[in-house]
Amino acid sequence: MLNLDWNIVWTFVNIIVLYLLLKLFLFKPLNRMMEKRSASIAATIDEANKKNDEADAIKAEYQQALQTAKDESKEILKQARETAAAQSEGILEDARQQAASLLENAHKTIALEQEKALRNSSAEIAELAMLAASKVIEEKTDTDVDRKLVESFLADTKRA
Repeated sequence: MLNLDWNIVWTFVNIIVLYLLLKLFLFKPLNRMMEKRSASIAATIDEANKKNDEADAIKAEYQQALQTAKDESKEILKQARETAAAQSEGILEDARQQAASLLENAHKTIALEQEKALRNSSAEIAELAMLAASKVIEEKTDTDVDRKLVESFLADTKRA
């Protein structure tokens, strides 16, 4: 009852042979190629991860160096400001001392000039007084004696 048709049997045999041939000549090389490709991709990914880690490390070093440079520049600016403030205070103090010295010298010069003007005016006043007195008396007197009298009179008036 079971009636086998030889065509069906040969079709199964052909399919099995074809499968074995495809497995031997197509699937094995294809699997090897896929494994090599997977290994190559995995190696490339590992290498990229290593380079990424190296880049992150270098970036961290540069950021640290940049932060250090910023801190140093802030410190340098702070020191420069302090130095400038100290120098400015020193310059102002020197200027104050020079101004005080100039003011003192000016006061001394003014006092000397006043004294000189008083001496000159006293001498002129003495001469004018002698001229006036001689005109009043209308006779010529001894100028040295008159001058001494006028100078003693002026000295008395300065004391009073």
